[in-house]
Amino acid sequence: MPNVCSLLYFTSDKCNMLQSDCDELESEHERLTARHSKLIQDIDNKEAHWKDRFVFKLKNGRVFNLSVNTTQPDRNPRECSIAFI
Repeated sequence: MPNVCSLLYFTSDKCNMLQSDCDELESEHERLTARHSKLIQDIDNKEAHWKDRFVFKLKNGRVFNLSVNTTQPDRNPRECSIAFI
């Protein structure tokens, strides 16, 4: 009988330890899920902000043209020019 009791105590302790580990993992999962949701929301907000700025500048004629100059031999082929429209 003492062997069965010690096995029962050992199993109970192991079960309690596993339950504690499970609770910690669930808490960490909830924290990471909330962090991920906030990150996605922040990215969406930034994207909407920059899109609004671009549309505003496009409507007001403040958009620039970025082109790579490769036709003139006296210039570096990787040289870029920015022209405001």
